[in-house]
Amino acid sequence: MQARPDSRGEIFVIDDNAAARATLAGALTLAGYEVICFADNAALLARAKIRIPLCVFLDVGIRDKCRFELLDRICAENWRSPVFASSAEASIPLAVDAVRRGAFDFLAKPFDGSNIVARVHAALGEMSRSRCGIPTDIWEQFHLSGREWEVLELIAVGTSNKEIAQQLGLSSRTVEGYRANILRKAGVRSTTELVRRVFGQGGRS
Repeated sequence: MQARPDSRGEIFVIDDNAAARATLAGALTLAGYEVICFADNAALLARAKIRIPLCVFLDVGIRDKCRFELLDRICAENWRSPVFASSAEASIPLAVDAVRRGAFDFLAKPFDGSNIVARVHAALGEMSRSRCGIPTDIWEQFHLSGREWEVLELIAVGTSNKEIAQQLGLSSRTVEGYRANILRKAGVRSTTELVRRVFGQGGRS
């Protein structure tokens, strides 16, 4: 399944409550995002192998301990996608636990659609600033994996393929493959053009 060409990016949702899913899907779709709802952790992880989402909405009710396992995995794999944990049984201990495990924010239900969109924009803005100043719209457009973003950030500061391989524990051939994928997704033919497009400055080919 390919993302819609006019989409600002995919947002993943796991929530057992139909009303919560409807609120998220309605508000975020209207804002230009593609919302994909999943029935379980396995389905979400399978989709993530194809494309890492912009962000994730994850219901973490007290009875849903497996959801915390998913949050742990997302953070351990360094998705760089802000995770919004939520619950209809919101409490300070639950919120603290979610944030401690790596959630970007905790939201109490019921959701407010306009507030959700504002929270997403704020989260993506903050994440983009942490990516060496990559503009949010560029991040949304390229649909790079978490590893591809790591390679791009190193490319941007002039790191060679060999140096990138050493820093990330990869082979030089694997890094070359990531670089080629990044160029293809960005629609450019050289590293210099890529860095100029993303960061507004020259780079090393």
